[in-house]
Amino acid sequence: MVMMLILQEQIRHEETSQIHYEGLRRMIKLHGGLSQLESCPTLLLKMSQIDILYALRYGKPVLFFRDHMSEVRSTLQSMGVNFYSGLTPGQHQQDGINTDLQDILADVMSITTLFNNPPTRLTLDIGTFLEIVTSICCRLIRFRQLQSPKPECKREAAYHIGLITFMTTLFLQWDDRRIQEYDSISRRLMKVLDEELDAHDGDLLLWLLFITSLWFSTTSSHWLILRIRILRVQLDIDNWPRVRDSICKLPWINVLHEQTGRAVWDLVYQGPHRD
Repeated sequence: MVMMLILQEQIRHEETSQIHYEGLRRMIKLHGGLSQLESCPTLLLKMSQIDILYALRYGKPVLFFRDHMSEVRSTLQSMGVNFYSGLTPGQHQQDGINTDLQDILADVMSITTLFNNPPTRLTLDIGTFLEIVTSICCRLIRFRQLQSPKPECKREAAYHIGLITFMTTLFLQWDDRRIQEYDSISRRLMKVLDEELDAHDGDLLLWLLFITSLWFSTTSSHWLILRIRILRVQLDIDNWPRVRDSICKLPWINVLHEQTGRAVWDLVYQGPHRD
């Protein structure tokens, strides 16, 4: 009941939702902390989800940090899944971004590889999926809250907000729609895109622009189409397969993002499919 009140008030008012949120925190503390709910994983993960939604909506930290990626890896490996991201050793230094963020990127790449190339007869249960989403989102929010200043490193800022936006497409949007506005995400995306990345970061910028197209409605974001159109010329890309090859170097799930991505490319190229 408390969780439903929080969700309802998130839609209406931050101040009222904060009151219910604090009540939930105290209730959990009185019962011995979040670990006491391990016997009821459905309730635990639901509470974690509400926590993440609140943190993303208002740019605040999560109250109940949860990271069970090590258990997820073990579960997948026991099913015969090689949980491998494709990132090479030493890429921490090559990318010049914080190693914690690089580790998160590696895990997200592993997940996208799993979805883009699913092993035969593998069924990912909802509990494992929610553990993945919860763990990665908690780590991204702990790395940097959205109400805090964006990272000084432009590449780090691009990776961070890009990964957050990518993760929202896994649990926050249905049919390209959201029941709430998350202005903290929108503002951070705009701030990061306002700053130019280095010329050699074309693939990163192209990925971030297409990830941004999953967040903003392209019908009212002509600036976004223009940015992609300019970058397309700079990168000398003239067909969708080449665009997809570029953005798939970073997190992108074809079955989930292909339709929107292709529609955006059609607007960029101003014509029928160009393969």
